[in-house]
Amino acid sequence: MCSIFLIACLCYTTIVKCAMFFDCCYKQNEKRVAELKRLFIRIYEDNACGKLSDERFDMLSQSYEAEQKQLETEVITLQQQIEVQERQNENIEKFIQKVHKYVGIEDLDGYALRELVSAIYVDAPDKSSGKRVQHIHILGLSR
Repeated sequence: MCSIFLIACLCYTTIVKCAMFFDCCYKQNEKRVAELKRLFIRIYEDNACGKLSDERFDMLSQSYEAEQKQLETEVITLQQQIEVQERQNENIEKFIQKVHKYVGIEDLDGYALRELVSAIYVDAPDKSSGKRVQHIHILGLSR
């Protein structure tokens, strides 16, 4: 049971690091979108004053708009990934709290099993390799 606790802690650490990475990327993209808006205003003013030709304005504005659309799409994706990471973080925190109660347990009784496992799926046996192989999937943390 101690190894399950360690694995859960490692998963928690990994998810926290992923969430921090997604958050950092999200903030960078948001900052760049704001910068592109400022740049677009500047080139518009430069074009209106005659400092920037119409051709150059069109080229820059199309480039800025394309980058801004791409970044805004990435921001939405990152926002969704951050939400997923936060949900996973909450689930692992709950799992760690439950597993922590069973760190020194010798035998897994029915109560502990029901508290820690939500489902167990057993695949049909596969004999194609010459040996009988049967996969078992255990879904953790019952609600």
